[in-house]
Amino acid sequence: DSTLSRRGLAFHGLTSSALMLVGLAFALRLYRLGSVELWFDETASFAVASKGYREILDYVRQASAEHPPFYYFALHTWMKFVGSSEFVLRYFSLCLGVLLIAVLFRFARREFGNAIGLGVALVAAASPFMLVYSQEARMYTLVPLLGILAMELFLRAVRQGRLRDCVVLALVVIAGVGVHYYFTIILVGQGLFLLAQFGQANRRTLGQWLVMVFIPIVIVALWLVLSPGPMKYFPN
Repeated sequence: DSTLSRRGLAFHGLTSSALMLVGLAFALRLYRLGSVELWFDETASFAVASKGYREILDYVRQASAEHPPFYYFALHTWMKFVGSSEFVLRYFSLCLGVLLIAVLFRFARREFGNAIGLGVALVAAASPFMLVYSQEARMYTLVPLLGILAMELFLRAVRQGRLRDCVVLALVVIAGVGVHYYFTIILVGQGLFLLAQFGQANRRTLGQWLVMVFIPIVIVALWLVLSPGPMKYFPN
């Protein structure tokens, strides 16, 4: 009974500490959130997200220096229901940034223990880079959030070999690639991990992962072929 009591107190303390860090992250990111006018890239986010869904898709297909459309779809939906002031546009990123702290804590605690989990959450909550991106109407809090979720699902799929984890992972990767092209770097890291663990990895899991990777790669390839804007980066 005393052991269970100590574990309960430890869990309660851990949960309280994590909630305090999330609250700290929220407070830091909320401070002066709408006090500065939108800068150039944020203005671009507003301009693109102000279009309709079809117009957003057509624009990012034609523009030579644009990101994929999923972030703009999400911001457009946010603006329809919440508004379009500087504060409101940045609050969307703030929400994603605070959620990122919670997901980072969960991931680090599961992989490395409670102390590391709290340490990672503290560093992320106070990080100047993550603070700036959480106060900016751009996609740079959504990308790492999806990235951590992708790594969490990947490790679960490798260890447990469940098809449903690979399916959900594929959906998260498609969403990530639909937000930023560089999200594909995560697939490279996952592939290197599997190569390093090849002798121990479940072959079925490896095959499922390869199928999962194939789907977003095909989607990206088709998108690039059908989008003259992004293709301008490639030499003739």
